[in-house]
Amino acid sequence: MNYCINRAVSISSDPVDPLLSPVRNQNPYGTCWTFAAMACIEYQMRRDEGLDADLSENNLSATHGFDWGFGEGGNDLMSSAVFLRHADPVAEALDPSDGDIVIAAVDGEFTVKTLRKKGGRVALQPENENYPMIVMKGISELQLFSKVAAVIHRF
Repeated sequence: MNYCINRAVSISSDPVDPLLSPVRNQNPYGTCWTFAAMACIEYQMRRDEGLDADLSENNLSATHGFDWGFGEGGNDLMSSAVFLRHADPVAEALDPSDGDIVIAAVDGEFTVKTLRKKGGRVALQPENENYPMIVMKGISELQLFSKVAAVIHRF
Protein backbone atom coordinates (compact mmCIF):
# COMPACT_ATOMS: atom_id res chain seq x y z
CA MET A 1 0.00 0.00 0.00
CA ASN A 2 2.89 2.40 0.73
CA TYR A 3 4.09 2.22 -2.85
CA CYS A 4 0.57 2.62 -4.13
CA ILE A 5 -0.13 5.70 -2.02
CA ASN A 6 3.20 7.29 -2.92
CA ARG A 7 2.52 6.54 -6.58
CA ALA A 8 -1.03 7.98 -6.34
CA VAL A 9 0.28 11.16 -4.76
CA SER A 10 3.10 11.58 -7.27
CA ILE A 11 0.89 11.12 -10.34
CA SER A 12 -2.35 12.67 -9.06
CA SER A 13 -1.76 15.86 -11.03
CA ASP A 14 -0.89 14.02 -14.27
CA PRO A 15 -3.57 15.11 -16.78
CA VAL A 16 -2.55 12.45 -19.32
CA ASP A 17 -3.85 9.31 -17.56
CA PRO A 18 -7.68 9.22 -17.74
CA LEU A 19 -7.82 6.48 -15.09
CA LEU A 20 -6.58 8.80 -12.35
CA SER A 21 -9.02 10.33 -9.90
CA PRO A 22 -9.18 14.11 -10.12
CA VAL A 23 -7.40 16.18 -7.50
CA ARG A 24 -9.98 17.08 -4.86
CA ASN A 25 -10.32 19.70 -2.16
CA GLN A 26 -9.10 17.99 1.01
CA ASN A 27 -10.21 20.75 3.35
CA PRO A 28 -8.10 21.65 6.40
CA TYR A 29 -8.88 18.40 8.23
CA GLY A 30 -5.64 16.40 7.83
CA THR A 31 -7.26 13.83 5.54
CA CYS A 32 -4.73 13.75 2.69
CA TRP A 33 -3.88 10.14 3.58
CA THR A 34 -7.49 9.09 2.89
CA PHE A 35 -7.50 10.83 -0.49
CA ALA A 36 -4.27 9.08 -1.50
CA ALA A 37 -5.53 5.67 -0.38
CA MET A 38 -8.88 6.01 -2.15
CA ALA A 39 -7.29 7.43 -5.32
CA CYS A 40 -5.05 4.36 -5.43
CA ILE A 41 -7.96 1.94 -5.06
CA GLU A 42 -10.11 3.86 -7.58
CA TYR A 43 -7.23 3.74 -10.08
CA GLN A 44 -6.81 0.00 -9.65
CA MET A 45 -10.57 -0.60 -9.99
CA ARG A 46 -10.63 1.38 -13.23
CA ARG A 47 -7.51 -0.26 -14.62
CA ASP A 48 -8.13 -3.87 -13.54
CA GLU A 49 -11.93 -4.16 -13.38
CA GLY A 50 -13.11 -1.46 -15.76
CA LEU A 51 -15.26 0.04 -12.97
CA ASP A 52 -15.70 3.78 -12.54
CA ALA A 53 -15.41 4.05 -8.77
CA ASP A 54 -15.93 7.08 -6.54
CA LEU A 55 -15.03 6.00 -3.00
CA SER A 56 -15.58 7.95 0.19
CA GLU A 57 -12.52 9.52 1.78
CA ASN A 58 -14.74 10.89 4.54
CA ASN A 59 -15.88 7.41 5.52
CA LEU A 60 -12.30 6.17 5.83
CA SER A 61 -11.33 9.20 7.90
CA ALA A 62 -14.34 8.84 10.21
CA THR A 63 -14.31 5.05 10.69
CA HIS A 64 -10.64 4.02 10.66
CA GLY A 65 -10.86 2.72 14.24
CA PHE A 66 -7.67 4.29 15.59
CA ASP A 67 -7.55 6.61 18.60
CA TRP A 68 -7.18 9.63 16.34
CA GLY A 69 -10.28 11.76 15.96
CA PHE A 70 -11.67 13.13 12.71
CA GLY A 71 -9.32 15.73 11.29
CA GLU A 72 -6.35 14.78 13.47
CA GLY A 73 -4.47 13.37 10.50
CA GLY A 74 -3.38 9.88 9.63
CA ASN A 75 -0.87 8.01 7.52
CA ASP A 76 -0.43 5.28 4.96
CA LEU A 77 -0.03 2.62 7.66
CA MET A 78 -3.49 3.45 8.99
CA SER A 79 -5.11 3.01 5.57
CA SER A 80 -3.20 -0.23 5.06
CA ALA A 81 -4.40 -1.55 8.42
CA VAL A 82 -8.01 -0.63 7.66
CA PHE A 83 -8.01 -2.50 4.35
CA LEU A 84 -6.01 -5.45 5.69
CA ARG A 85 -8.75 -6.05 8.27
CA HIS A 86 -11.18 -6.20 5.34
CA ALA A 87 -12.98 -2.95 6.10
CA ASP A 88 -14.14 -2.32 2.57
CA PRO A 89 -14.26 1.15 1.06
CA VAL A 90 -17.69 2.78 0.87
CA ALA A 91 -19.04 4.42 -2.26
CA GLU A 92 -19.20 8.21 -2.02
CA ALA A 93 -22.92 8.13 -2.87
CA LEU A 94 -23.63 5.93 0.17
CA ASP A 95 -21.61 7.96 2.67
CA PRO A 96 -23.81 10.16 4.89
CA SER A 97 -23.35 13.90 4.55
CA ASP A 98 -24.85 17.00 6.13
CA GLY A 99 -28.65 16.95 6.02
CA ASP A 100 -29.00 13.19 5.43
CA ILE A 101 -31.20 11.12 7.70
CA VAL A 102 -28.96 8.42 9.18
CA ILE A 103 -29.07 5.27 11.23
CA ALA A 104 -26.50 5.85 13.96
CA ALA A 105 -25.30 4.53 17.29
CA VAL A 106 -24.23 6.97 20.00
CA ASP A 107 -22.36 5.22 22.81
CA GLY A 108 -24.00 1.97 21.71
CA GLU A 109 -27.58 3.34 21.60
CA PHE A 110 -29.23 3.24 18.16
CA THR A 111 -31.12 6.22 16.79
CA VAL A 112 -32.41 7.69 13.52
CA LYS A 113 -31.69 11.41 13.17
CA THR A 114 -30.69 14.09 10.67
CA LEU A 115 -26.91 14.38 10.42
CA ARG A 116 -25.48 17.88 10.79
CA LYS A 117 -21.82 18.64 9.99
CA LYS A 118 -20.32 22.10 10.25
CA GLY A 119 -16.74 23.23 10.77
CA GLY A 120 -15.51 19.78 11.79
CA ARG A 121 -18.33 19.39 14.36
CA VAL A 122 -20.93 16.66 14.12
CA ALA A 123 -24.44 16.62 15.57
CA LEU A 124 -27.58 14.54 15.25
CA GLN A 125 -30.77 16.56 14.98
CA PRO A 126 -34.13 15.00 15.91
CA GLU A 127 -37.20 15.86 13.87
CA ASN A 128 -39.27 16.05 17.05
CA GLU A 129 -38.79 19.43 18.76
CA ASN A 130 -39.32 17.82 22.18
CA TYR A 131 -35.97 16.03 21.96
CA PRO A 132 -32.55 17.70 22.18
CA MET A 133 -29.91 17.77 19.47
CA ILE A 134 -27.08 15.31 20.14
CA VAL A 135 -23.77 17.17 19.73
CA MET A 136 -20.73 14.91 19.48
CA LYS A 137 -17.97 16.03 21.83
CA GLY A 138 -15.69 14.64 24.47
CA ILE A 139 -15.48 10.88 24.64
CA SER A 140 -18.83 10.03 23.03
CA GLU A 141 -18.62 7.38 20.35
CA LEU A 142 -20.59 7.83 17.13
CA GLN A 143 -21.03 5.13 14.51
CA LEU A 144 -22.87 5.99 11.32
CA PHE A 145 -24.30 2.88 9.70
CA SER A 146 -26.22 4.10 6.69
CA LYS A 147 -28.27 6.81 5.10
CA VAL A 148 -32.01 6.23 5.28
CA ALA A 149 -33.27 5.70 1.73
CA ALA A 150 -36.97 5.26 2.47
CA VAL A 151 -39.45 4.74 5.25
CA ILE A 152 -42.19 2.17 4.70
CA HIS A 153 -45.28 2.29 6.92
CA ARG A 154 -47.22 -0.94 7.21
CA PHE A 155 -50.47 -1.03 9.19
